[in-house]
Amino acid sequence: MIFLPPEVDELTDDEGFDDSETLDSSVRDVICPIICMVVANTCVIYNMVNAEKKSIKEIRRHIAIAYLKKGNTVQIQIGIPSYTISSRVKEIETVRRDGVGHIISKREKQRRCQMQNCLGKPLTCCMKCNVTLCPKYHT
Repeated sequence: MIFLPPEVDELTDDEGFDDSETLDSSVRDVICPIICMVVANTCVIYNMVNAEKKSIKEIRRHIAIAYLKKGNTVQIQIGIPSYTISSRVKEIETVRRDGVGHIISKREKQRRCQMQNCLGKPLTCCMKCNVTLCPKYHT
């Protein structure tokens, strides 16, 4: 359970905030160490591979910014105005090239590549951006 200062606790009780809405301590005791371990391993691997060394604090900040930017996707309409394909999402340029969490996966069906001036029909898509594309999209 998260303990709040008395002033904050009184304010949140007046506003109808339920303390049970916070993450259950039994779950938090398992999840938080796993996340910390993943970030620490990411830092070690990053510093082994790259010449530029980053601290855990910088890597955590980079991960947080990537997740904050991920929420800023814009749906665009294509073809007939009333017809929207949900797989065609326009990503912010900084998220597209941030190099964090872009996982290329295979699809069962071929679809058109979302890059401009690309006529390819790949079987790959980016799970982070939810866009059908050729693998060179994020480079």
